[in-house]
This record gives sequence, C-alpha cells and structure tokens, in this order.
Amino acid sequence: MPAEEAGIRNSLVGAALGGIAITRYIWRMEPIASMPRETVVALHGPVVQGFLTGPLPEVPAVTPPPGA
Repeated sequence: MPAEEAGIRNSLVGAALGGIAITRYIWRMEPIASMPRETVVALHGPVVQGFLTGPLPEVPAVTPPPGA
C-alpha cells in the first residue's frame, strides 16, 4: 500500500466499523442489531477488506472555494 493512502484507508475502515457499532449497539437497528456476529462479519468483512487492500477510486483534487 502506498504510504500516501494509509490515512484515507484508515479513515474509511474507522468510519465503516464505527457505523456498524453505532447501528448495532446504540441505535439497535434491525436486522443488524440481532444478527449473529458471524453474519455481520461475513457481510461487512469484504467491505473493510476492500478499504484496506482494494483500489481507491480516482477523485478530483479538492480546491478551496474562493475567499477561503
């Protein structure tokens, strides 16, 4: 993994795992709240793995708005 991608990949994984935790344990949204842990891992594991090792999309450079 290129070093310049480490930060964005870390943020993507954190956002995904944080979202799962909030959905499952704080909001208790069904069906995720009552799913077996193994099912949650099976469904979300490929997403997290993709954030870690998959290609990142090309995104345009962000330029600050005028006057910023």
